[in-house]
Amino acid sequence: MPPPVGANWEMFLAEQVAQGPAEIDLGRALPGDRLIVATKNTRYEFEWHDDGTVHLSTNRADRPWGPVKLLGCVFRRSGVLAPGVVFSGGKVEFMSSTGQVRHRTTLITSVSLVRAGQTIEPPSSSRADRTG
Repeated sequence: MPPPVGANWEMFLAEQVAQGPAEIDLGRALPGDRLIVATKNTRYEFEWHDDGTVHLSTNRADRPWGPVKLLGCVFRRSGVLAPGVVFSGGKVEFMSSTGQVRHRTTLITSVSLVRAGQTIEPPSSSRADRTG
């Protein structure tokens, strides 16, 4: 007997989450926390503020910046969004605070959540792009 309709996707997602890389739960971020995401050429920094907003900055002038809504992470091969989490090897998906522009990064090479008051060195896998 075949599985119920939709069960294949549910099984796929459960397997990807169970066997996938360690993930960061975005729902646990607090004001002052920073999510540092590095791709091959870009460093994204998402910072949570007291009013509940998340502000994005990057090391490149040709990337989005400002207040955003973090949606989650897209599995590398499937394009399926895992809401509310971020993990290496996926692609962060976010949108402008107004919901008008949606963006997806390239593959994540490193990701870390820096709690308020902590400091870290920039990931070595990202390089500064001064050309814009």
